[in-house]
Parts: sequence; structure tokens; C-alpha cells
Amino acid sequence: MKKIYEFEWTCTTVNGIHAAEGAKMIGELQKTQAEVLLVNKETGVRVDGRSILGLLSLAIEEHDDFEIWVNGSESDYEAIKEIFLTRGFIANEIEKN
Repeated sequence: MKKIYEFEWTCTTVNGIHAAEGAKMIGELQKTQAEVLLVNKETGVRVDGRSILGLLSLAIEEHDDFEIWVNGSESDYEAIKEIFLTRGFIANEIEKN
């Protein structure tokens, strides 16, 4: 059953997220069936988390704060949260709807 899940993360990677790291992360995200939306908490800009152009357009730098919205199964949500945790981010679950 699809639901919308949400968690926060802060980029802790010194050089931010650029093409090579972004491509690796998107490759992992595309293994799930969920829709993923990244929301910049400062600017409100939202992008498709499974798009390299969307990800790069955010120009993610160290200490940038985001919300991640996942529309999918609970197992997809857990897998996506793990992807962000293992890619040099700090994640905190804030809400499960």
C-alpha cells in the first residue's frame, strides 16, 4: 500500500552533492518503486529525487537542510531512508502519515 512518508536530512558531505555522488544516489533510489521528492527547507524548491538534473539544480552544499517525501510502500521508505543515511547525511524521521 502506498503512503506518503517524510523525513529530514542535512548534508554533511564537505563538498556537498555533485554529479558523481548524485548519480550513485539516484542509481540506488531507482531500485525502489517509490516517488521521491526533495524539498529545500530554506528556499522551498522541490525536485524529483530520482532525477540527476533535479538533484544538481539544488546545488546541495554542506549543512543544507532538506525534507525528503517518499510516496511508496513502507519497505521503499525504509530503503530510501537508508540510502540517505549511508551517503554521508544525517537523517531524522519527522512524520509518518
